[in-house]
Amino acid sequence: MILALAALVTALAMAALAVSLYALYGAQKLCHAAQLTMKSVREECAAAIEAAQSQYAVIASELQSARLQPPVEILPGTSRPSMNVTRRSQALRLHRNGDSSDRIAAALEVPRQEIDLLIKVHQLVLNNL
Repeated sequence: MILALAALVTALAMAALAVSLYALYGAQKLCHAAQLTMKSVREECAAAIEAAQSQYAVIASELQSARLQPPVEILPGTSRPSMNVTRRSQALRLHRNGDSSDRIAAALEVPRQEIDLLIKVHQLVLNNL
């Protein structure tokens, strides 16, 4: 009886040892895979750093060459007429009379897009009343 009990305890100890060795083997395999992944990530990071450094060098050289060039003079431009209240009322009056937005823009000397926008906003306001 004691011999059978000792054999059972020994068998359980051997089974526990086998499970432990299998778990250790699996952990070692996972550690190796993690090391390979880490190595590839390090290589990718090193390549990205080298690319960034080369771009930095190009940008620095462009900046240095831009600093050596003489500054560009900015000439004052002519101011274009803006849409004040008088021009708005004139544009809306011309629109009510049936003139096209191109003709209104030419008559008031303002861009056609501003006339189109003014007409759209005016129609939206009228629709919401």
